[in-house]
Formats: sequence, structure tokens, C-alpha cells
Amino acid sequence: MTIIFDLPLAHRELSKFRGAVIKCAGKEKTLFHNHIENGFAYRYPMIQYRIIGGNAALVCINEGIEQAQTLFARGFVGSTIEIGDDMHEVKINSIRQNEIALRMVDEELKYRIVRWLPLNQQNYKAWRELDKEQRIEQLNKMMVGNILSFAKGVHWQLCDRIECSIDPNSIETKHVQYKDQQLIAFNAEFSTNVFLPIGIGLGKSVSLNKGIVLRLHRDEIINEFE
Repeated sequence: MTIIFDLPLAHRELSKFRGAVIKCAGKEKTLFHNHIENGFAYRYPMIQYRIIGGNAALVCINEGIEQAQTLFARGFVGSTIEIGDDMHEVKINSIRQNEIALRMVDEELKYRIVRWLPLNQQNYKAWRELDKEQRIEQLNKMMVGNILSFAKGVHWQLCDRIECSIDPNSIETKHVQYKDQQLIAFNAEFSTNVFLPIGIGLGKSVSLNKGIVLRLHRDEIINEFE
């Protein structure tokens, strides 16, 4: 379920929007913040915070949909939240809900991923020492790992081998800050034999608008997220 709010938001304000949502939902609704009593819950996020068309949005998956409904029941829509120095009334622009059959395919499907964070500080140093072909090979392996993490998170048991191929000529990179660390974010085109729902995140920090999977050559969709 994708919920787009009538709430213009800059990328730097997304974490503040997340905080406002968590405050209204209540900390006992752990899917909104992915923390448990003993610390961070290492699981695929069922609620992901997005900016779509310049507006704040939520992407909710499986049980995340139920917790989003509790958010509405607590009066989030129509409430006033603080983003930085400004107060905003929460209004809904649109809600889209789809039931998607996850599957593997015979012919590889092509996608685009934006703001993908596959590397941490440790493997980034090792990755830089590789040649160009080895770097692409390593990124392909990381993409497979990210797809497996998504599948595990939504309780989907893959029976066949995942194939993944990143187009080297499509790669764009940018240094970004992630938890007080400087990492590389990738925009890239890739193909895989896995049917992936459009709009999900892969890699690190997917709950905060990173690693968004898009259809290839669908500008109207790409512009929603970039």
C-alpha cells in the first residue's frame, strides 16, 4: 500500500516526518521504527518512508498495512505535525493498494534502482581496490543478497537461483552521509529473473528513501521518486 500525503517535503526533512509518524503511532508499533527492546531489529522494513512527487509518503508491505491502519485510527490524518520550524496539517493525496504475486521469471526483467547503498565502510575500502570488472561482479553479488533479504523479509522462499546483471554503463555515483559515515549511493540499471514490486527498497536505509526499485524507461514513475 502506497500512501501519498498532501505534504510537501524536502529530503532533509524525511527523518523529521518519520519521527512525527512514530510519535502518533506509538513506540509499541515497532514496524514504524524497526527497534525492539534490546536495540535495532535486523529485518526488512515493512514500513518505508518516501518522498513521491515532492510529497511525504509511506510504502507499507504485508503486516505494515495493518499498522498503517492503526496510525489512521489514532487520528494522524487531520492532525498537525511539526516539521522543522513549520506546522503542517496532515492530509491524504492518494492511497494505492495492490496485491502482488511474487515470482521468478524465465526472461530477465529490467529495472532501475536509485540511491542504492550496497556498501559499508569496511567493504567499500576492499571494493575500491578491485578493478572495474571485479567491482561490477561484487555489486551483482550484493544485489542478489539484497533481493534475498527482501524475499526473506516478506516470507517468500525462492526455489531457483537468482540471476542479476548490473549495466556498467548506467552507473552513477554520489557520496552521501549515512549514520555519520560517508558512503557511495548508486543509481543504476539492472536485470534479474525475479519479479520485484515497483517502489520497494533494496540495500541499506530503505526505510528512508534509499535503494528504490523502479521500472526502466518509465519517466513518470522515476520522477515520482527522484
